[in-house]
Amino acid sequence: MDNAVKFDKDVSRAFLNSISDDSVNIKRYQRALDCLLEMIGDACQIQEDTGLEFRNWMINKHDWKPQTVLFRMNVYNLLVSYLDHPEWAVKLDQMEYSKGKKEINREEYGILLQQAKKENNHMAYLFLRLMCSAGLRSQEILDMTVDDVRRGYIVRTRWSKVPTKIYIPSCLIRELHLWIAERGLTDYLFLSTKGTPILGQSLNDKISRIGKSVHIECSGLSILRYYDRRRASIQNMLIPELESRYDEELAKEQMAYGWEAR
Repeated sequence: MDNAVKFDKDVSRAFLNSISDDSVNIKRYQRALDCLLEMIGDACQIQEDTGLEFRNWMINKHDWKPQTVLFRMNVYNLLVSYLDHPEWAVKLDQMEYSKGKKEINREEYGILLQQAKKENNHMAYLFLRLMCSAGLRSQEILDMTVDDVRRGYIVRTRWSKVPTKIYIPSCLIRELHLWIAERGLTDYLFLSTKGTPILGQSLNDKISRIGKSVHIECSGLSILRYYDRRRASIQNMLIPELESRYDEELAKEQMAYGWEAR
């Protein structure tokens, strides 16, 4: 193959060892690279058109979720840059991988909260509130600790070079303190039955089951944020007018859907 470069398990291992970012999930990167190795087979080479071939192979042969394809293509682009061929990177159109996703509206959000309360699923209820009302990402919620609640904000570092504070609404702080007291928590907020931090897939399954019981599709946790409070919750960028509007919205929401409002 003209202009082809070698890619095998040794190159894959060297690429992973070159990653110095502690926030990177190496196992996810490894799965993406193993997937690429499976596609190229015994050839153990990649070239300019391998990226498009890899993308189409994942979509057509495996029918993986759009976010999985997008993540693995991002890993591929990092790999070809590491191999000194950044021109081989595939331009990723976020919308191309988002077809078919459905954003829930406020009415559906309220129905999900009521169903979580009906099933006495306090964990799923809090997860929905933190994601949809506070604008937190799923991994940020999974990483939350008792100290974060006491401070009243989380520090975002995973997706940013500069640590960023994201404040938690006061009504949710009160509910989280109740959650902590009832369970005697001292570290992570959300634990499995084994006492270890719960995995995202496990929470995703809990919320998906709630959605199915009321005929609301919510297969992706990241699409549950029905308005972006996040921009009004970061560091000192709070705009008084925005904050006042969000506080009013949250007060109404708390009266209607608060855990104790049953």
